[in-house]
Amino acid sequence: MNKKKLLERLEKNIKDFKTLDEKNSMLMLALYQKSVDQLKSSKLQEVKEYLIGQVNYYHQNTPKNEEIINEIIKEYTRQINELTGAYDYLYISAYKQMEKAINNQITAIGDMVEAWDQRDPNSDEDSEKIDNQIRALAQKKINYSAIVDECKARVNWCIQNIEIDMNEIFVNNFFQIAVYKEGFWENLKRKIINRITGKKKFAEVIRRYEKENLTQIQNTNTLKVVTICAMAQGVLQQIQAAEKQIKMQYEAAVQ
Repeated sequence: MNKKKLLERLEKNIKDFKTLDEKNSMLMLALYQKSVDQLKSSKLQEVKEYLIGQVNYYHQNTPKNEEIINEIIKEYTRQINELTGAYDYLYISAYKQMEKAINNQITAIGDMVEAWDQRDPNSDEDSEKIDNQIRALAQKKINYSAIVDECKARVNWCIQNIEIDMNEIFVNNFFQIAVYKEGFWENLKRKIINRITGKKKFAEVIRRYEKENLTQIQNTNTLKVVTICAMAQGVLQQIQAAEKQIKMQYEAAVQ
């Protein structure tokens, strides 16, 4: 097989690889988003069950308390969305840069085929110049592989770490809900006690939850979101620097 046919096959193979890689990446993205949605739903359900359980236990099912609970759940949801939004930003940024690098690899191989077509076999000087250009383009393609690998690593990092962070930040380590026996006299006794002290005790539950659980979530989550966004910016700057270096190396090689 001559060099031109070899280059043409290489060009076809990398295009086929790009198509397959895109399908795999879309599948990974779909699985990632499904996993995130399930995590969000699970965390929100835990909070709702806890707060509603406290309302029922202390017999404080009033419009005012319903509004308080809705506000807590709204803030909890906002915090979850901030974290998943930061992860989505990193994931999609890495994916787009990976796609761009693969396209640059395809372009480099296409340029190799085109350079070979322009080669004058009767001119040693021209042949040497074209061969040098093809070698530079081959190295350019290899260098873009490093960017592809780095982006894949970041995508996989998102998939592996989002569940860890969700469970660490939104750990629902609530205060134990009081356990009581079911029965007429037990329920009657509990209703009488809660009629006297239920409002105060429920207010204390909400106060402690907002002060201890929710505040800790807000502080920890803010730090994590800032860290992930900074990581995304760092990856972008790193790739831009690599692209600049690849361009300079190629230009120096073909001079």
